Amino acid sequence: MRLMLLFSFGTTLDTWVKQGLVARENRYYSLFNEYDVDVEFLTYGENDQQHQPYLGKVGILPKKKINHLLIYAVLAPFLHWKSFRKTTIFKSNQSQGSLVGLLGRILVRGSRFVVRCGWVRTKEMMIKEQGLQGWRMKKALFMEWLGFRFSDAIIAVTPSDARYVSENYGISPRKITVIPNAVDEKLYSYEDHPVSVKEKLKIVLIGRLVQMKNFQGVLHGLAKLNRPCEVTVIGDGPYKVELEKIVLMHGLDVNFLANVGNDQIPKILAKHNLFMIIQTHASGMPKVILEAMSAGLLTISSNIRTHRELIEHGENGFLCEQSGDDIAQCMQEVLGLPDETLNAIRKKARTDVEERYSMTECVKKEMALYKCLLKK
Repeated sequence: MRLMLLFSFGTTLDTWVKQGLVARENRYYSLFNEYDVDVEFLTYGENDQQHQPYLGKVGILPKKKINHLLIYAVLAPFLHWKSFRKTTIFKSNQSQGSLVGLLGRILVRGSRFVVRCGWVRTKEMMIKEQGLQGWRMKKALFMEWLGFRFSDAIIAVTPSDARYVSENYGISPRKITVIPNAVDEKLYSYEDHPVSVKEKLKIVLIGRLVQMKNFQGVLHGLAKLNRPCEVTVIGDGPYKVELEKIVLMHGLDVNFLANVGNDQIPKILAKHNLFMIIQTHASGMPKVILEAMSAGLLTISSNIRTHRELIEHGENGFLCEQSGDDIAQCMQEVLGLPDETLNAIRKKARTDVEERYSMTECVKKEMALYKCLLKK
């Protein structure tokens, strides 16, 4: 079997390297080798071949010298025909890679096309994050429908995302398989020893520095606690200046780090006892929550749909509303619990990761789907 992962439209492998994602994704796709599956990445970077040493057995199909991305996407099956004709499964990394997969499915007899939705592009996200409206919105919705309609299968990472695709695009639920985002439970290892938040809070925030991540709400909430807090922010983005103003206003102890490689994050998490993600909206299943849970950090997340599918309040983490006052109140609740209770919550979070979200289990589910498709 040969699996071709189709990068999201316009995304380069160089972007993955700069964002610190390549090691994590390579570990996941390297597991397919255990099932005798050859894997190749089709990317949109002309110089992506330089990153081959990072990937080992996973091959790279870089963009040819065609500047127009849409034209390249249409011509990609012909420009890389030697690889395309040997491919058994075309898989989009996100729904935006669907066009190349559709063409591959048409051109290569016996192949199958799978659309993966690491996060579903809901209308809310298209409007709020991508600023789509009018004909651009109609075009985006049509392209989504086209990929969903003519794929052989769809992978959603949460049950609610699966329902959204089914209800909004008229897709049969039988065509959709839920396979969650995966975490490398070996890299994000769990230290089974008591952790206390009573003396000093050591908090880590991870994500793009944009308004919807609501780091500002977290900082305002922490200022209301009147307790010693040490905060590390991992990520970069246009909202950093506003966050720095809030830090100065409240006199908080905050260390801003730029983007950090995925392999380096476990070392940073190990120095903290609390992870917070209080964003205003989201789709899909945030991997950072899974990684924090796997590493044994107490996790506080915003009370939104995608987080409720991971966190059960008071069982494996905590859910919180988004204002500074609500965040402070939730923090007081956490600090008021006995250390024994908090450590039981940490252990439950780690167990959930091992049983539901490990890379090994997710690859096993994906392989079962592919074998089923190829029998048809």
